[in-house]
Amino acid sequence: MSTKRIGFIGAGRMAQALAEGFLRKGVVTPDLLLASDVSAEARERFRAATGASVTADNLAVVRQQEVIFLAVKPQSMNDLLAELAGQTAPDRLIVSIAAGVSLAKMESALGKN
Repeated sequence: MSTKRIGFIGAGRMAQALAEGFLRKGVVTPDLLLASDVSAEARERFRAATGASVTADNLAVVRQQEVIFLAVKPQSMNDLLAELAGQTAPDRLIVSIAAGVSLAKMESALGKN
């Protein structure tokens, strides 16, 4: 089992499916998961399904978690990247599951994490 703290920015269906898979396979325990979302309803669904902590603060996920999944809709990615610019530590692993967002665009905003 991993002791890496895994975070999700965007707590919708895709993030929830990933988190549930990680939990089911014993990759992580709920206390190591944290998800953020602008929607209180999405946060509550994620918490109920996974037992994980949730927040409305995207930067809390970036500061506290070691592996961060960007799980927002592609049309929200520009705003998210602007919010996260300069906020990610070099030792963080950032993974995007948003379709149509280039690695070059992410590196430009976040660095080469």
